[in-house]
Amino acid sequence: MEDFLRYLAASLFGSLVLFCLVGIPAVLLVTSTYGLGETIRKKAEETLGGQFYRVSVERVLFSPTRGFVLDHLQIHDRTSSRRLLVSADRLAVSFNMDSLMRGQPKLERIFLRDATLDIPLGQEEEPRLRLDHVRGLILCPPEQFQLTAASFDVDGIRVHASGTFYNPKKFSPKPVSPQGPGKTAQTIDNIQRELHLVKWGSGQPVLLIEAGGDLSDSEKLRVEHAKFQSGPGEWHGIVFKQIDMDLSYNNRKLSMEKLSFNDGVGILQLIGHADFLEDTASVEVAGDFNAGALPRLFLPQEQAAEWIWIDPVRVSGGFAAHWNAGPPVLEGLAQIESGHFSYRGMAMDSFSGGIALHDGKVLVRDFHAAGDPGTLDADLLIAPGDNRLKLKASLYPAKIAPAATGKTAETLSAMDFKDPLSISLEVGAPGTDPQQFKGGGSLDLGKAAMRGAWIDSLSSKFQIANGAVDFRDIVVRIGEDAGRGEFVYDYKNWEGRFPGVRSTLDPVKVMTWIDPRIATALKDYRFIKPPDAKLSGKVGLRNPEKNDLHIDINAPSGLGYTLLSKNLDFGATSGTVLLKGLKLEIDIPQSKLFGGDVALNADVSVAPGDSRYGASIHVDDVDFKDLTTLYFDYNSSSGKLTANYAFRTVGGDDRAMVGRGNLWIKNGNVLAMPILGPLSLLLNEIVPGFGYQSAKKATCDFTVENGTINTRNLLIQGTGFSMIGHGNIYYLEDRMNMDIRLNAQGLPGLLTFPISKIFEYESVGSAKHPKWRPRLLPKGFSSKEHIQQSSGAVAK
Repeated sequence: MEDFLRYLAASLFGSLVLFCLVGIPAVLLVTSTYGLGETIRKKAEETLGGQFYRVSVERVLFSPTRGFVLDHLQIHDRTSSRRLLVSADRLAVSFNMDSLMRGQPKLERIFLRDATLDIPLGQEEEPRLRLDHVRGLILCPPEQFQLTAASFDVDGIRVHASGTFYNPKKFSPKPVSPQGPGKTAQTIDNIQRELHLVKWGSGQPVLLIEAGGDLSDSEKLRVEHAKFQSGPGEWHGIVFKQIDMDLSYNNRKLSMEKLSFNDGVGILQLIGHADFLEDTASVEVAGDFNAGALPRLFLPQEQAAEWIWIDPVRVSGGFAAHWNAGPPVLEGLAQIESGHFSYRGMAMDSFSGGIALHDGKVLVRDFHAAGDPGTLDADLLIAPGDNRLKLKASLYPAKIAPAATGKTAETLSAMDFKDPLSISLEVGAPGTDPQQFKGGGSLDLGKAAMRGAWIDSLSSKFQIANGAVDFRDIVVRIGEDAGRGEFVYDYKNWEGRFPGVRSTLDPVKVMTWIDPRIATALKDYRFIKPPDAKLSGKVGLRNPEKNDLHIDINAPSGLGYTLLSKNLDFGATSGTVLLKGLKLEIDIPQSKLFGGDVALNADVSVAPGDSRYGASIHVDDVDFKDLTTLYFDYNSSSGKLTANYAFRTVGGDDRAMVGRGNLWIKNGNVLAMPILGPLSLLLNEIVPGFGYQSAKKATCDFTVENGTINTRNLLIQGTGFSMIGHGNIYYLEDRMNMDIRLNAQGLPGLLTFPISKIFEYESVGSAKHPKWRPRLLPKGFSSKEHIQQSSGAVAK
């Protein structure tokens, strides 16, 4: 019996040793790997759960070094949506052993080591706040959580937190409102996204938080003190050196004791507070900062690069807001000023101004800007149903051109002002629609040019109403000449109206300021002295089909006009110019040219890219000698010319002219013309004495096309003979191809008719130095002899 007892004791001891050596490690391996089982897991979920939330755990593990470990813990609210409140990959907990033995476990500690917490910001699963590398110890006395030495990373910022929280079992988190001022949930999510974009320099920024409160009422949570500090960094290309911030939160009141932002150029400081019970907030700001950062925040990269800020911007003031009755309402005062900066190469020396917000009204007061373009002073009021602007400026418009685009930049670049443009303006409107503006002002300009057209001065008063600016009492001076009248710039209908303008100015210069297309069409009409002009009608500013302009012109000193590359000098001239759509119609019923009368009717296209024009000309008793001297460089002709000519052509293309006309020369010496002069000697050889008869009359019909003048019925009549001809004159190439037949009148005509073919002549040479020859040479004459004699006659 004794031996049996010894054997039993030895077996039990061996089994105990075997269990200690093998069983316990095996049990620990199983519990740390596979968990303590479903019963323990459910008991842990029940113990950790609360009235308003439930806890789910994937497994409960046991580690001899860490104690109980909850794997993949999730906390959901008890609403129908079962919103995920907290997600942690793993955390260790410690229970009171006495309570554990009695089957009523009580939590004593929670250990966090490199855990990750994921917390929602709204009623939906997204957006969420993610906390990484969470480490810390949470003590759990009855009805308390004591957070000691906790730390975690959020969007690159290292956060250290501590504090005591009450009633953890009654924790009922309220979703962060997606609405309200700034849409808080979305704002927090946007802040996270932007923090991801910050490139921190040396050292990780640190946020220290001391917090606490009653977890049963999230509105009673408080932040006793929070302090943020960072070194240098970069955000959206904005470089900063240091950021410091101190704030606290209690009883739904946020207090920011200090926010200091040092960007290396200046230091901007803010203090403020917000009361979320009263829905009010206020902030005060003072300091300097680099305003070059602002374009990079709000503009695309290419547009932001157009701003260059040389000096810092100084700002001071305070603002308050309340949102208890709807959208936030701002009130406050601020003063801002800056030194040198530039925009698209437009250099500015300074700007300053004050701004005030009150009762939904915005007042910009004493705004002043100065630089290369000039100076600008303004006051602006923006209020419900009442907007006002008072402005005084002294500007050089061409220097503003780099800051403009499109047609505006093109127009400004075409200006060359020796003296600044002075403008004063007072205008008001119930809204922001320019068509509701009402007001007035004045403008004055010294010596200036538009597209090279110079004036000495311009002044006007103007009224703004009904979507139009009415410039009254306009006075434009060029030397001793002046223009006076009224012009309405109708930006509602995009028209320019001239109720009545009278001018003694050069029309081309005036139209160069108004519409360069019309000025181009008028350049061929060169007035010796500016005419007396009366102008009325309108021009379309965007749609040229609206053009309907009437100009009466009286030029006692005459004008010059270019026809067939020759300048014609007209005497006293009067007429009208009509602009209808894209066509300019010119009617000059009476003028003087070379001692005779001239009438002209013309139309010119002013459409872009269309240089077509046409004219119908009538001349009566014009001195034939002056005309041949101009066009043929020959001054031995005489007589009077009456003619009609209608043509159409394209500017810049000499061969494009197509026309038709007729002429009648009377009391002249037609054979003295260079084209016909050599015929005198030939006529004298055939019929002695004929070559010394003067041809007193000549008529013909002619056409012009492709640089060629063609006639089929040239008739020259002299004493006792007539000449009938036809052919072409190539006036652009100085050559001709003409045939003429001589007919004697009376008895010689009857005698010579049977042999009239013998008296036909032709010329195929130069128009300026023609060489005429008989088509059938008489017996005894050679072509060479006739050519020599003809040339000798011309020389004589």
